[in-house]
Amino acid sequence: MPEPVPAIGIDLGTTYSCVGAFRNGKVQIFFNDEDMKRLIGKCQVDDTVENNKKYWTFEVKEEDDRPVVEIEQNGKKRLVKPEEVSALVLEKMKKAAEKVLQQKVTKAVITVPAYFNQAQKQGTIRAAQIAGLEVVNLVTEPAAAAFAYGFDNNDYTNTNILVEDIGGGTFDVVVVKVKNGRFVVSAIGGDTQLGGRDFDHLLMDHFNKKIKDKHGVDCYANKRIKQKLLKECIDIKHALTAAQESSLVLSELSNELDGEMKITRAEFNKLCEPLFQKIKAITESTLTDAKVTPADIKSVLLIGGSSRIPRIEEILGQMFDVNKLNKVIHADEAVAYGAALCAKKYFEADSIEVKDSIEVKEKLSKMDLIEAIPLGLGVGVTLDRVAFIIPRNSNVPKEETKEFVTSVNDQRAIAFKIFESASPLVADANHLLTFDVDGIKPDMAGSQKVDVTFKLNRDGTLSVSSKYGNRVENHKLDYSKLRARKNEADKMVGEYNKNKDKKEGEAKRMEVMGKLKLKINQTIYKANSGEIALAKKQNIKSKCDELSKWLDNNAKASEAELTKKLEIFNSFCNITLN
Repeated sequence: MPEPVPAIGIDLGTTYSCVGAFRNGKVQIFFNDEDMKRLIGKCQVDDTVENNKKYWTFEVKEEDDRPVVEIEQNGKKRLVKPEEVSALVLEKMKKAAEKVLQQKVTKAVITVPAYFNQAQKQGTIRAAQIAGLEVVNLVTEPAAAAFAYGFDNNDYTNTNILVEDIGGGTFDVVVVKVKNGRFVVSAIGGDTQLGGRDFDHLLMDHFNKKIKDKHGVDCYANKRIKQKLLKECIDIKHALTAAQESSLVLSELSNELDGEMKITRAEFNKLCEPLFQKIKAITESTLTDAKVTPADIKSVLLIGGSSRIPRIEEILGQMFDVNKLNKVIHADEAVAYGAALCAKKYFEADSIEVKDSIEVKEKLSKMDLIEAIPLGLGVGVTLDRVAFIIPRNSNVPKEETKEFVTSVNDQRAIAFKIFESASPLVADANHLLTFDVDGIKPDMAGSQKVDVTFKLNRDGTLSVSSKYGNRVENHKLDYSKLRARKNEADKMVGEYNKNKDKKEGEAKRMEVMGKLKLKINQTIYKANSGEIALAKKQNIKSKCDELSKWLDNNAKASEAELTKKLEIFNSFCNITLN
C-alpha cells in the first residue's frame, strides 16, 4: 500500500517564510526569507504601494493597473507579478519539505494575515497553484499560533486567549475563545501596513536625515546604500531589544562616509511611539469587539519578531498584567507549527500513522479551529446601502440566505452587486461581483422575491448563488479582476470605527427612505389595478406625487422626519385603500 501523501503547513511571511511538516511524530520547521506579502492582491493605484516603494530594495512598476516587480534573470530584466514571486517562495518551501520527508508534497495549509480580504486570499491561492500546491485550507496567522499554543500546553478547555502577532509587515490581534477543544476566533483586529518593517523604516528615515544634514548624502538615492542602510537598521532594532544603546557605523554604508551615529532605546521608543500607540488602540478595539475585558484574558501570546520589542511588552504588560504575557511559544515558528497541525488534523486525520503516536491522535481529535472573517459580506440595496448577509467577525464555515424583493413596479430583472465591508454604506465597500437575475414576473414592487445565498468556506473564501422560483444559479467570482485598491480590511474597519455612529445613522436614514419609496410604488400599483373610484384614485396619485416631490426636494431629510412621513402615509393608505 503506498504511503499517504503528506500535507504541509506554510507561514508565508513578509520577512521570513517557514514550513512545518510532521516527521517522526513531531512538527519540523524550515526557514526562508523574502518580502512580497504587502503587494499580494494589490492594485497599483493603492497608496500603500506608493508609501512603501521608497524603502523597498526591489523595483516596483505598473502593468495592467497592478504592481509588478522588476527582477534580473540570466542578465535580462523582466517583470513578474507579486503572486509569481510568492510562488517561488512557496516552491522553495515545498522542495525543502520534500527533501526532508523524502516524499512528493502537493497539498498545503497556508497562513495569511487575519485582515486579508477576498482579493488577497485569492492572490495567495493563485501563488500556491503556480508553485504546484493545492491549498487544503487558508488559516489566519494568529489563529494558527493559538492552535499551536493549545496543542503544546494541553490548554483546550475553557479559556480566553489574545494573540498579538507583530510580524515583519503586518500586525494582527485576535481574541480566541476556547471551550471544550473548540478554538473560536471571536474578534479580529490589526493593520496590514504595520509591522517590523515600519520600525525599520522609521530608523532609516531617522539616520538618512542625519546623514543628509551632516554629509549631504541621500541614502535613498543609491540602491546599494539603501539596501545596506536597511540591513544596519534591522540590526540596530534587534540590538536595542537587549541593549540600551546601539550605533550605526557609517563606513558600513559607503567608503566615502566615516564615523558613527548613536541611538538609545529611549530615542528609538520616542521615534516609534505613534506605532506603539496604534498597536495599543487596535488591541483595545479588538477586546471591545469580542466583548471581553483584559481581566477576561488568561494568556497573551506574543508572536512575530517585533513582539520582542521591550516597549511593546511594557504596554501590553500594563494592559493585561505582565504575568499573562506568554513568550514560551516560539515567536517565529508558532504560525508554521499551527499550520502543520491544521494540515495533519484536517487533511491527514485518517492517515495518522503509528509513528505520530497515540498522543498526537488524541490531542488533535479533541481540538477544532473555528475562524472568523474581518469584513461583512452583503448585497448593495436601494440608496447605496449594504444589506449584510454574513456580518463581520462571523465564524466560518458558514452559509446564510437572505430574501430580496423588487423595488419598483413591473420590474423584470434585478441587478445584484456583492460587497465586502465593515460599513453599511456602499461608498466604503469593496465590490466583489455583479450579476443579474432576469425573467422576473411583472408585478407590484416588493412582491417578487429572490433568495441570495452566501457560502463561506473554511478558508473564508466566498461562493454565491441565487434562487428565483425553482431556478437556481451559481455566480462565480472572478478573483483575477478584483482590486483591493485603497480599501484594505484593516483600513475599512478603522474608518468605520472612527465614524460608526454617523455611518450607522446614515444607513438607517436611507433604510427608512427606501421603505417610503417602496410604499409609494406599491400604493400606485394598487390604485391602478384595483377597482377604486376615479376620485379616490386621483387623490391617491396626487398624494403619491406630492410625497415623491418632497423626497426629491429633501434628500437630506433626517431619519425622524422620514419616519414621521412614513407613519402619516401608512395611515393615509390604510384609510384610503381599505
